[in-house]
Amino acid sequence: KEDWAGGEKVFEPLLASLLVDNGHLATIEMVPDASLAEEWAAKERSRLEAAKAAMGEEELADVIRSTADLKRAQLAEDSAEDLATIPRVGLADLEAKVKEVPTDVSALSGGVPLLTHPLPCAGVVYADVLLDLQRLPVSELPLLSLYAALLTQAGTSELDATALQRRIGARTGGIDVGTKLEQPVGDSGAVGAPDGVVHKLVVRGKAVRDRLPDMLELVHSMLTDANLDAQPKAVELLKESKSRLEAAFLSSGNSFAGMRLSSRNTAVGYATELTSGVSYYEAIKEMLTTAQDDWPSLLARLERLRGTINARDGLMINLTSDPDAIDGVKPQLDAFVGRMPAAPAADA
Repeated sequence: KEDWAGGEKVFEPLLASLLVDNGHLATIEMVPDASLAEEWAAKERSRLEAAKAAMGEEELADVIRSTADLKRAQLAEDSAEDLATIPRVGLADLEAKVKEVPTDVSALSGGVPLLTHPLPCAGVVYADVLLDLQRLPVSELPLLSLYAALLTQAGTSELDATALQRRIGARTGGIDVGTKLEQPVGDSGAVGAPDGVVHKLVVRGKAVRDRLPDMLELVHSMLTDANLDAQPKAVELLKESKSRLEAAFLSSGNSFAGMRLSSRNTAVGYATELTSGVSYYEAIKEMLTTAQDDWPSLLARLERLRGTINARDGLMINLTSDPDAIDGVKPQLDAFVGRMPAAPAADA
């Protein structure tokens, strides 16, 4: 207690040695058992029958009365006095002003924009690496979901898919890959032009401050060295997407109809239809056929996509961390930026 009160790190070294840096590993393989539920039900019936057989008539009557009393109590309306004890939130409890997140805009090496948000984060650093997707041909937009999934699920040249996920779990709080598609805001907060679009690939991760270099190394490996030549995984992902969309058509067909109608009004609507709507479903069927029958062709498209978007001139980093940690992590961000290609690949 005295060490902790004096500001000395007490728990961090223990967590690092016993959990984060602990090399012990247990692999558990779970096998489904189709009869397990029935076995549990049979044991439960046997236990209840044995308990009932051990009871006398008076005990059985007490159980029946207690059950009836419990049901009545559960179904009874709460009294006004009891309801009055429940805490309530009124208008006076709500803040009238919207909280604004502090944002500082600066630049890293090579002029890469850096957005920082100094907030209390308990030693955790949240980092978003954004790559510009507007330089992609429209025909390649349906490929983005498959590409993003392969970054996290196909491994790299040094780590297979399982090893990559284990390292992410051991050294970070998680790394996710997705896309951001929005209509830009106009002057003074007005609605932006219908042909305007902001489209980014977003690699989002979090880690404690000491593990930020590890997280950035993993992000760099995923962006530049992901094993895109993973035909079985690509076929699996495309089949999953196809099945998921077919199920969604049945339950939410109206939303897909609205998406298709909206595609005629704005550039964002058009891009959304190509990456999430009926048009995307048609593209998935074509990509699945290509992945099964002409894999080198689809692989070449994936590699061109990577070469097109991996460039410093389309890179942006968004960082949220404790105020006193931001200046300390900027050199690590500069090192990450310096390792990214300066411009799109010549053959992209």
